[in-house]
Amino acid sequence: MKLRILGLEISGDSLDTVTVTFADKIESITGSTEDIKSILDQAKSISTTYNSTVKQADKGSQASDYVTDLRLNGLNAAKTMIKNDTSETFTITPAGAVAKRMDDVGFYGDKQIKFLGNGIYFTKDNWQTICQAIGEFVYTDENGNQTLDYGIIGKYVIGELIAGNQLVITAGNGKVRIDQDGITLSDGQVIKYEKDAPMSEIKLEFMNSDSSTVAPDANDSNWSSTCPQWEYGKYIWQKVTTTDANGNSEVSIVCISGRNGQDGTNGKDASLYQIESSVDYVERRFNSSTATVENCMNPSKIIFNGYVQTGDSTTRQSHLGKFTFAESTDGTNWTTTYATGQNVSSYTYPIYKSTSNWVKCTMSTNSGVALKTITVPIILSDSISTTKKQYYLSTSSSSVTGGSWSDTVPAWVGTSYIWSRTYIQYKSGYITYTSAVYESNLTSRLKDMTTFQTDTQNKLNALNPTTLVGNDYIFSPKISGGYAYFTNRDGSYSVEIDPRHAAGDKTLDKYLFCIRKNGNTTPIMGVDTSGNGSFTGNITAKQLELYQDNDKYGRFDMGYNLIIILNIMD
Repeated sequence: MKLRILGLEISGDSLDTVTVTFADKIESITGSTEDIKSILDQAKSISTTYNSTVKQADKGSQASDYVTDLRLNGLNAAKTMIKNDTSETFTITPAGAVAKRMDDVGFYGDKQIKFLGNGIYFTKDNWQTICQAIGEFVYTDENGNQTLDYGIIGKYVIGELIAGNQLVITAGNGKVRIDQDGITLSDGQVIKYEKDAPMSEIKLEFMNSDSSTVAPDANDSNWSSTCPQWEYGKYIWQKVTTTDANGNSEVSIVCISGRNGQDGTNGKDASLYQIESSVDYVERRFNSSTATVENCMNPSKIIFNGYVQTGDSTTRQSHLGKFTFAESTDGTNWTTTYATGQNVSSYTYPIYKSTSNWVKCTMSTNSGVALKTITVPIILSDSISTTKKQYYLSTSSSSVTGGSWSDTVPAWVGTSYIWSRTYIQYKSGYITYTSAVYESNLTSRLKDMTTFQTDTQNKLNALNPTTLVGNDYIFSPKISGGYAYFTNRDGSYSVEIDPRHAAGDKTLDKYLFCIRKNGNTTPIMGVDTSGNGSFTGNITAKQLELYQDNDKYGRFDMGYNLIIILNIMD
């Protein structure tokens, strides 16, 4: 009888014990052999073999050392190949990426890896066949349906834990399925128990050798279970000893690492390219879009020199090539302003725009290959000291003409127009002006006020030619009327002249003249109809003189000591 694997349970904490589990239900499934055949047919497109027969013994504890050695030694061998072999090549082409290793005579071996589409594929015969694949493939399930999915197809799968919902093992024309229902056999498959059958063993050993073609003797005492470190001129060989259940051994020896390849030709000496500018930064005395660069930039020109230092040389020399210049306001968006011709090693660059904040110089070869770039910032170093508004009486509403600039608002005459600008003086002494602007509202107000003044003056002249009306005054030897009442803009204070109280409640009764706050019956200052004066505020004076009927009869001197002088009058 032959024993078929149902499943292994391996603890992640310890490999001292491996538990073997079998199902207790066996049943036949008619016609299922064709399903496995279709799966193998699909696999043949990417795999040359699919052997699934597994030998098993009922003493799972004896398999622990075998599984551990198989896994660890295999990983150590892979690590050695990664760390020690320097003849690997990884090529990326439109047809995929290929990884392969060159042998000691300069040829690539048949064992290669290809990354193509959504899969990773392995070959041992230079792509005549595929021995292992990881990725997307098509298989036929137990119901005969073609299924597209991801998976692994290969001859060996070694690890600490293999977990899944189903396990299919084929041999000859039979089928064995292991799933949640147990073990299902068909077409004459049987379960064979071999009592106390020993576990097969695989032993890995390594050694260094001077040859990559002649394998070391299998009985050499230098074979070791520990992979040696790579040595110059040496080759690492691996010996795999496989022992079956009957004690029969098979030895395979392969070379897994070669010596370094031939040194390549010397490359070109490294070159260090440099650009130097005559200044680290440029000072802008003031911000102005209309000023010239010469007026606002210090300096207005920058000298750039290009150098190259080659190989192990300790000195540098001038580099002959091309310079390209650009300017920017934000350091991100650049505008190319000038490019020199060929074979130039130094250039004096005049800044193009007074509003630029950065200057960039790129040194390149004569053919235009960029080598080095340097940027020079432009910083504001001046500030405004004085500003004032100026006015212009123009004969046109579309341009400044026919007049001159003044610091005061001019009197409007005839069909004239008022323009304005701002005078700006910087601490450095530089003076500039903003653009002239037509003041339409101011022109209209001055026109209306002048018209009013002219009309009023004409009317007054008809009554009394001595009356004058100005921009902010009316002068006349006589103003007639029943009363005079003046207030400030919001009406909170008033000046009142109403001897007869003709204005009624607007003015304070029984006062010839007064100044008061709106609503108050006691004036701040005033003279009543009896001739008595009053003042509610404080009087600040150094001296106060007293009079009666225009005759002085006394005086108060205000100082540290109050002095009172009185004249005794008859």
